[in-house]
Amino acid sequence: MPRILSVRVAPKTKRRLWLATTVAEPCKRCTTCGSRNIVCEKRFVRWVIDLKFYKTRIGVKKWQPRYVFLKYRCRKCHEIFASPNVPIVAGSRAIYGHGLMCWCVYHNILGKQSMLSVHRGLQDIFNLNVDDAYMYGFRSKLAKYCKALSGEILATVLKANVVHVDETPVKLRKTTGYVWVVSSATEVCYIFRDTREGSFLQELLGEFEGVLVSDFFTAYDSLKCPQQKCLIHLMRDINDDLRKDPYSQEMRSIAEPFGRLLKGNRPSNRSLRATSEAPAQIYQASRRAMLCNCRMSGYFCRRSKISKSVRQISREAFHVFKIR
Repeated sequence: MPRILSVRVAPKTKRRLWLATTVAEPCKRCTTCGSRNIVCEKRFVRWVIDLKFYKTRIGVKKWQPRYVFLKYRCRKCHEIFASPNVPIVAGSRAIYGHGLMCWCVYHNILGKQSMLSVHRGLQDIFNLNVDDAYMYGFRSKLAKYCKALSGEILATVLKANVVHVDETPVKLRKTTGYVWVVSSATEVCYIFRDTREGSFLQELLGEFEGVLVSDFFTAYDSLKCPQQKCLIHLMRDINDDLRKDPYSQEMRSIAEPFGRLLKGNRPSNRSLRATSEAPAQIYQASRRAMLCNCRMSGYFCRRSKISKSVRQISREAFHVFKIR
């Protein structure tokens, strides 16, 4: 008779009322008209299992907050509202708190740990045994919570004078998706798409009036805003062409004026423009020399395979070398 091995499963962590910390959020004024003539109509109590992060950043601990919040009605404007500053878990039937969900999603995405490893870490560090069905739903809940913040970040990015945009492929389990990055000097917004189709850019950046810095992807050509081609992408393509054919005099005649052009610019500046460190005469001379060499290279190589960087400069010369 085969031997049956028994596996001991740790019990799920339960909420205990005697360990709970009461968190009350009273309200004294109407959130709409500011009147003090308000009346409490209903009282809600929600208590969850959560992680508390100290403001001094000295650590984190397990705790069970017991949220007590009220539902008010204003006698002046008849507005019905709840207590302010209530976490998302207080108004729902959730068992686990916002801090615990952030801990799991952070280690899953940035820490690159599987949810099974995160589950074991909670059990070892905090003696928390979270149900697997809840853990795999933490990401979708936080995505809904951060959706409004994502819209605010994107609106702030589009108000900037200069916006950088780029896309990169990401490998999924069965397919490949694309993450589009829209960035200003201080804010970044990430947008996921199933394909590299750029038709949504017209709706996303249709009202943008600043300067758009992008690579040589043709999806950006339909946008009506002023554009500047990215210096980093062009420099990478020229370096790749030089590695493939290091003894080509044509590529040297393109790379050398381009190198002089870059040395005259500030190191932190990613767009080609005249600065106080690069006089306009030097800039224009390097620009004319490089454009002339690219056109001559394109003329002599018309019936052969032209390098990628030459094609890009010849096609997008107005956007690459535009001074703003």
